[in-house]
Amino acid sequence: GPPSMLTPQTQPTTASPRW
Repeated sequence: GPPSMLTPQTQPTTASPRW
């Protein structure tokens, strides 16, 4: 999956929105 940490706007699945 895409790096959610860099783009939390899409879907914060991998990383939590706190990052």
